[in-house]
Amino acid sequence: MKDIRDYLIVKEDRTLRRDPHSGAIINFDNGAYVKYMKKLKKIETQEREIEGLKTELTEIKGLLNKILESKQHGNI
Repeated sequence: MKDIRDYLIVKEDRTLRRDPHSGAIINFDNGAYVKYMKKLKKIETQEREIEGLKTELTEIKGLLNKILESKQHGNI
C-alpha cells in the first residue's frame, strides 16, 4: 500500500483521500472502521440468535400441536 501522503486530501472530510491514479476515494479513519466492524459483528450475532429463537419456537409449536392432537384423540 502507498503512503498516506501519496493520496490527495478530500476537502469535505480530511479522513478521506483520493487515489490520484484510480480516482477512488479511500477512508483512512481507522476508528470509524473499527466501530463499523464491531457493529457488523453485533448484527451478525443478533441474526444468529434470532435464527435460534425461530428454531426453538418452531419446536415448541410442534410439541403444542402434538399435545392438542393427543388431547383431541383422548390420549391425555
